[in-house]
Amino acid sequence: MTRAKKKILLITAVFIVITLFYNSFFPKFLIVGTYKSSIKDPFATNGIEHGQTLILKEDNTFISETWGQGTYTLHGSRIDFSFDNEGFGTRFYRPYFYGKPRIVIFRDLNSEYIKIK
Repeated sequence: MTRAKKKILLITAVFIVITLFYNSFFPKFLIVGTYKSSIKDPFATNGIEHGQTLILKEDNTFISETWGQGTYTLHGSRIDFSFDNEGFGTRFYRPYFYGKPRIVIFRDLNSEYIKIK
């Protein structure tokens, strides 16, 4: 294998590793912000309607049009919401690795919160 091919292979491998790490790493600055719900089918959306907002604050509290106020905890790409003696656990993801962060409501029905700010 020539030196140029090895260099190209190394650069490609580094790019793939960085992309996979970036897609599974959700630092707090990326998570905090305002999200808007995108509901394609209202079945199994835990009372969340299309177009409702969810605001995640830096101090691990949130404000939601559906759930009111509460707290959230992060565990890698998982997020757990606690409100009024209830809870909702889900996860974050980015479509196509570099898209806007999203919070899954019901993955099979394409229901999610999409970060707008």
